[in-house]
Amino acid sequence: MSRTTETFQSSIQELSKMLEVPSGLIVPHLSEIYVRNYEKGQVIYYQGSEADSIYLLIEGYVSRERLNENGDDYLMLNRGHTLFPISHLFEQEHYEETCTALTDALIVRVPKNLIEYLSKNNEDTFVKIFTLLRQEQQISINRNMALMGRNAEQKVINTLRILGETIGNDQGAYYEIDKVMTVTLLSALAGVSREKASHVVRGLSNNNLVLKNYQTWTISKSI
Repeated sequence: MSRTTETFQSSIQELSKMLEVPSGLIVPHLSEIYVRNYEKGQVIYYQGSEADSIYLLIEGYVSRERLNENGDDYLMLNRGHTLFPISHLFEQEHYEETCTALTDALIVRVPKNLIEYLSKNNEDTFVKIFTLLRQEQQISINRNMALMGRNAEQKVINTLRILGETIGNDQGAYYEIDKVMTVTLLSALAGVSREKASHVVRGLSNNNLVLKNYQTWTISKSI
């Protein structure tokens, strides 16, 4: 078995597990499903383009950025084992965000109408999609609340806490975010200047609450 075939088969198995649907129901549609490696910086889809697919991130990190008519910017990150953008199921005709690979990433592209079909005809899939939608909505609420911090320092701390919970690896007393974090990215997520974000992180580092090793950050849960 070639490595490409093995990667495709394991990705389909993960898709089946994510959707909580027997793989036998996916097999007839394999010709419509694509597994692709994206390089860091590649765009997966653009805001405004036809929303004809849903994606399963197998490995790596992606950013999802939305700009409104007023120039306001909303940015969120996803890590491996995430299905997105599920808020576009059933009604959205065009993507309301641009998705970019923050690292090299392995991604499964699934026709949106296939997931909609499976959701309507498989109760377990419907419940799973509903659960994922609720989880994404709660993350969005938490993110908005984080940005309502009383000052820039609190916004940075709140953002670090949410990043640990959503894209970090739980290591007990701390979260580890691997190969993706920079002060520039943190400042964009927190909505503060890079200088302010750097100042806050430096203070947290002095208190051993945040440790940086290039783009791998360790964030204490007591932050």
